[in-house]
Amino acid sequence: ALSRCQLMEQQAGNASPISEIPVLNPDALENLRKAAVKDPNSLLRQLIDGYLEDAPKLMQNIREAIEQVNPPKLDLAAHTLKSMSDTFGATTFAQLCKKLELMGESGAIALEPDQLTQLEAQYQQVVAALELERQKLR
Repeated sequence: ALSRCQLMEQQAGNASPISEIPVLNPDALENLRKAAVKDPNSLLRQLIDGYLEDAPKLMQNIREAIEQVNPPKLDLAAHTLKSMSDTFGATTFAQLCKKLELMGESGAIALEPDQLTQLEAQYQQVVAALELERQKLR
């Protein structure tokens, strides 16, 4: 249940679910398991540990790049985080990173009002889903 997020649509002041999208694509996780010659859980655990170690630094780099208006730094951090997230099938989060990556590439950092808030919220969901997956591997 934690690995799923609900998209909500506002209708007449009442929120109603419009679709349920997995935070992590189960097929991507299964593909990672299949990539291991032996002990697939060990490989997946190592990959998750690496993500959970590196992602906070990349998120900090994204925040700093936006604050400092540093497009190359934004491009690099967003690209790296996008690629890492795609590995686990965190498609929604990866798409948000891609938007920031494109800003960095173009040299023009122009955020929509809630763009960073959306990124932070989705990031927290990905971390929670990966931590849950990690617990299953013990």
